[in-house]
Amino acid sequence: MMKLLSTSALVLCLISCNDNNFAGNQASASNEPEVQTPPVLSQPDNSDVVTEVTKDTESNDSVVVIDDTKALIDQCQDKDVVKETMMVELNYPERLDCQWNVAPNLEPKDSFVQAREFTTRMIEIPEGAMLCDLKINSMADAKIHYDDFLFFTLEKHVIFGTNKMITSRLDAVDNVYQWDFLKIRGTEINNFDDGEYCLGSKCILPGHDMVGPIALEFEANNIAPISVALKGKTQLALDLIATGDNDEGKDCMHTNLDLNLSATYIVP
Repeated sequence: MMKLLSTSALVLCLISCNDNNFAGNQASASNEPEVQTPPVLSQPDNSDVVTEVTKDTESNDSVVVIDDTKALIDQCQDKDVVKETMMVELNYPERLDCQWNVAPNLEPKDSFVQAREFTTRMIEIPEGAMLCDLKINSMADAKIHYDDFLFFTLEKHVIFGTNKMITSRLDAVDNVYQWDFLKIRGTEINNFDDGEYCLGSKCILPGHDMVGPIALEFEANNIAPISVALKGKTQLALDLIATGDNDEGKDCMHTNLDLNLSATYIVP
């Protein structure tokens, strides 16, 4: 805080300063962006980066430039940081059968990952928003069924895969698997019941050839690498992907899936 000057000192200061040297720093304080209000609604590079914090001492507002995972986690976990939550309903209609021999799909082959089909849904977040946590749930009594395996991605970042061994063949960036069908295409399936891979702290998924609901929770520690990688994006793709090996009319399938998505975010 600047100390008050005496009248005589202030007069001397004004005489000694011309117009070019008396610009001061007031303009920068008034141009600080404020937290935006989200609209009503309808995948990471963790290299060496510097996190810069600029504070307006008169208004107590702060501008935080977040370019790394740790800085985002700190902001998300700070109770004094303003956070917004949005709710979205997503529908993935029933899907049946694979398009065999249509690139990049291969011919049917028992116990190998030969084909995939997917449905994309888009969500919109405010400009500059960065996700802090994510919750995705079906109805508690939902009876979701799929065959062979199911994957769910946010801008190609794998949120879950219903077979750990198959999922582990994907490349990972910042410990988050990146979806690329060519990485798993042609992979032999040694165990259809290997169990699921899930990025989040809480994951309820029906197993292979079983029926049940979906409930997923992703906290800041889970979602931060994805959020940093998506910085600057406002339109985000959520893909539901089903794979198949050789069963005509049965593979690459899932029943109708209605999901409720809740996302908490900050706008630095």
